[in-house]
Amino acid sequence: MRTLRSSHPLPGVPSGTKQVTVQLAMHNNPGIGNVIGAYLVAPDGNAVAYGQNYDLSGAEVGVTNPTLTVSALNPVRGLWTLVIAFSEPVAGTEVSDAYAGLVSFTSPAATMAPTTPLPAGQTLAAGTPVTIPVTITNTSNAPQDYFFDARTAVSATMTLAPVDFGSNAPFVKGSPKTTLPLSANATPAFWFVPTHTSTVTVKQTSTIPAMTDLSTMTGGDPDIGLAGLSKGSLCAKSVASSYTPPGGWVTSGGWVTGPTECGPFKTLVKANGTATDTVTVKAAAFDTTVTSATGDFEQLATSAAAGNAVISPTNGVGATELQPGQSATLNVTIKPSGTAGTAVSGTLYLDALQSGVPPYGQIAADEVASLPYSYTVG
Repeated sequence: MRTLRSSHPLPGVPSGTKQVTVQLAMHNNPGIGNVIGAYLVAPDGNAVAYGQNYDLSGAEVGVTNPTLTVSALNPVRGLWTLVIAFSEPVAGTEVSDAYAGLVSFTSPAATMAPTTPLPAGQTLAAGTPVTIPVTITNTSNAPQDYFFDARTAVSATMTLAPVDFGSNAPFVKGSPKTTLPLSANATPAFWFVPTHTSTVTVKQTSTIPAMTDLSTMTGGDPDIGLAGLSKGSLCAKSVASSYTPPGGWVTSGGWVTGPTECGPFKTLVKANGTATDTVTVKAAAFDTTVTSATGDFEQLATSAAAGNAVISPTNGVGATELQPGQSATLNVTIKPSGTAGTAVSGTLYLDALQSGVPPYGQIAADEVASLPYSYTVG
């Protein structure tokens, strides 16, 4: 598959900016036409937001729209880049397709309006659910699939769950173990790195000397090699590598490891060992006391079932698809738990699901709106 790419430096993002939103419009894109992805890249090289004009879920599945939106909350100061990728084969109805874009530091890609305010310092009884209807509105120029993601103000170290793509469900539990050397037909697991991740680490143990690396499942930056690169041999039965970007946030979405048996190889090597990779992140902790009918796709980080609940729900509504200008009211429920007197604070994010960003099918989500909350457990 060939891909055409175009990179556009954005106007310098000033300090204190709450949101950067980019809207693209194709001049003439047919309904089953050109497949386009967009990557919003921070000054440190990490893609922190995505957009696509081709939806893999909901009523829009298989339809290519003439518009797309990509958005990030609280962008760091500096020069950002928008990368636009046009996947081939193209529609074939024209030899070129002009496009135009709008960059805004003030126009949100969506809004959230609770019917009653989220708690702000009140005391909430432990075990007693508090349900708050929240109206969300798509203020972007493209269809979006929305879900809620609640995070606490505390960072936590999470061990990510290995995930694979399923045949009867979007995701299934993957295996962290691979046979060495890797078969050409192998389908290794991937790990979903959630938003608000500040550090990602891979640790590998193997039955024979081996090495590994860590990169996004799209095969692009960042690509993290082993620390041993500057200290000697890369090969051992226990190796590790960690990445903390200077801009604060690691690229979210699917990541893969690269377990490799060490050479040199003088003859054809048959399978003679295994490697087990463990991926951890330091990220804003999920607030599991907050639930909604949309589910939380970011929790694919720790469970394949969480991703399925958003894309292909058996209970609840899953991701809510809205056309530009449309609104929907969804319930968010807080069920406090813990010792009386415990102070809880966090942020309820509204995310837009990106279910297969062209050209390589990255799965991720954009944060498009947020509301803070706080309370004391009674």
